[in-house]
Amino acid sequence: MRLSGIHKTTRLVISFELFPPKTPEGEARLFGRSIPQMLELHPAFLTCTYGAGGSTREKTFEIITRIKREFPVEAVTHLTCLGGTREEIRRFLDAMRENHVNNVVALRGDPPRGDTTFRP
Repeated sequence: MRLSGIHKTTRLVISFELFPPKTPEGEARLFGRSIPQMLELHPAFLTCTYGAGGSTREKTFEIITRIKREFPVEAVTHLTCLGGTREEIRRFLDAMRENHVNNVVALRGDPPRGDTTFRP
């Protein structure tokens, strides 16, 4: 279900934002314990964020598509556009579509540490 539909069907919407784990142990804990505990609270969806400048784009893809396959909850990907070419963004969106991820939170994103300018 699209996020717009979720917000129309219920008064209170609960969701959780996940950060891609940095270690295999963290990932095992996320899927083995954390997500099942979150689902006990009946969230409408789970989102997964990017690292600065899209540094965790591939890990975000892995996390979201795995949630979509393994859990009965809507999976929503973040898409940070700063630092990505149009082609990279297009490939990411195409891959999400191919994996039936239909909801995207698109953000400009923060510049990488030490970079004080915004370049589209």
